[in-house]
Amino acid sequence: MSHYYSEKQDVESEERLLTWEHKGRSYPFVSDRGVFSKNRVDFATAFLLESLEVPKTASNALDLGTGYGVIGIVLNRAYELNVTMSDVNERALALAEKNLSLNDATGHIVKSDAFSALEGQCFDLIVSNPPIRVGKDKLFSMLSECADHLRKNGQLWVVAHKKHGAKTLKKHLDETFNTTISDKKKGFFVFVCEKR
Repeated sequence: MSHYYSEKQDVESEERLLTWEHKGRSYPFVSDRGVFSKNRVDFATAFLLESLEVPKTASNALDLGTGYGVIGIVLNRAYELNVTMSDVNERALALAEKNLSLNDATGHIVKSDAFSALEGQCFDLIVSNPPIRVGKDKLFSMLSECADHLRKNGQLWVVAHKKHGAKTLKKHLDETFNTTISDKKKGFFVFVCEKR
């Protein structure tokens, strides 16, 4: 059985159009079965974007695990960043491509399992609502690897829920980054991780 973090989806396609508002701007998104949060922009992603403070010096960003493109599109439209949007889910990437056009946004879409297709690329900012259900080992490995893909003074922004191991995740992030809690709400924590 496929999951939203699977490369191929075995559920029949059933596209739908969502509309979501962020900081006074309306964003349309095409979603589908077989992708994360197919019926609405999930609270964690919305909270992460609401909490995000983009450094003034940032010019490029990675939306790691983009799904159908919400984070990357907001980073491009609201902050005018050059955005790379990566995911392993082929259906999600096709939707992200459609959603770039729908929102008059620009971004570079890459099929990548974590950083497998991003070798040698570095970013000022990495933003992720990570695939918690992929398993702790793979999740921790992916987030640790972010340090190798951040420029000097770069930041990783991550959201996680208390019941999904947010405190354990922070301990892991502390091993690689200078990590602070930017915000918390309804059990969700937004972590800002600065490259040492």
